[in-house]
Amino acid sequence: MAQLYIKSKRKSEISRSLWADAGQQLKRNKVFMAACVILAVYLIVGLFAPWIARYDYARQFRMRDGGLTANGSPVAPNSRFWMGTDTLGRDLYSRLVWGTRTALLVGISVSLITTLVSVLYGSIASLIGGWVDDLMMRAVDVIMGLPYLFVVLLFVAIFRTPNLYATIFVLCVLQWTGGARVFRNQVSSIKEYEFVLAERSLGASTPYIFVRHIFPQLVPLIIVFIGLGIPGAIFAEAGLSFLGLGVPPPAPSWGGMVSQGIGLWRNAWWMLVFPAAALVGLVIVFNLIADGLRQALDPRLKGQ
Repeated sequence: MAQLYIKSKRKSEISRSLWADAGQQLKRNKVFMAACVILAVYLIVGLFAPWIARYDYARQFRMRDGGLTANGSPVAPNSRFWMGTDTLGRDLYSRLVWGTRTALLVGISVSLITTLVSVLYGSIASLIGGWVDDLMMRAVDVIMGLPYLFVVLLFVAIFRTPNLYATIFVLCVLQWTGGARVFRNQVSSIKEYEFVLAERSLGASTPYIFVRHIFPQLVPLIIVFIGLGIPGAIFAEAGLSFLGLGVPPPAPSWGGMVSQGIGLWRNAWWMLVFPAAALVGLVIVFNLIADGLRQALDPRLKGQ
């Protein structure tokens, strides 16, 4: 009994040491810390959009208000409209600020949901094993083999009117399969570790083994997966909105704004440059953060 207590205590101390080392490495990573600062700015803009935006994102300024020129063209950036206006006379800066909230909400929600589903699905398939594992993985193969655009159009037809929550649901349905395979393989590897086999030989139940031993081993991978999933979800939502299948107008979406501005970039460059820069910047920030987390939490990359 005393030996088991000592081993358990040593294991917890090693775990704390690994997390402490990871924290120290992240603090020394200047690129990671800079990306976190920039992400904090994005989060502040998204959270306080109603106060940071100068106007309502749907308000249309006509020629008498200075939002459109005499021929109905958008107005270039000026002292009143810092990033200009779009073809409907809406303040681009205000729409960009509100679009930050949309991008963060979609990215974080989709990444968290898909990672949770992937962990549960992959773990259940691996722990049960046998024909159940084969059947669950074949189901993953079928879903992964479906044409992406076909599935999107199918859900658009089901929901009839696209909206933010429908977009999140569609992206979750499409993006959980790859993670399920990764976590299934990871659990299959961990459950063969000696300390897991020892617990099983002592009569420990599968749920206890998963919660006590397997899940803690998955935590670093889960953190990295969430970090990598957010930019992918943001780009996917922007792509759907670019095609007119995502967040419907007048709700602001960076993808929809890029779609509107790409055909006018010669005469109204600000309609393309500002939303595209915001989109690319946020994706790069999340990728840098995820890469920093991966280097700090993956023992195979220590010292690189």
